[in-house]
Amino acid sequence: QPGTLALRDYFPIWKAEGMGADPGRPNYGKLMTIDTDNDAHSIFFDDNISYTNARIVDVRDIRFPQQVLGIFWLLECHLVPAEAFAAVTE
Repeated sequence: QPGTLALRDYFPIWKAEGMGADPGRPNYGKLMTIDTDNDAHSIFFDDNISYTNARIVDVRDIRFPQQVLGIFWLLECHLVPAEAFAAVTE
């Protein structure tokens, strides 16, 4: 069943923890869980996602929650860098 969910991060702790600068550790941003054994396809749009680091999004596979997932794989199927202004004006 299709669905949409909007999340707001808690900026003070995200900023205090380095704003996701180190992709090898939890970034205290918005948690996105995926299950590759499930038919659901989760996609996350955010203006703080870069092409080298998810930064604001902490994506975890529910089967391997301690494993950091690679940004290149995530960009292919789950993460979309998006600019809010461009989304409204284009």
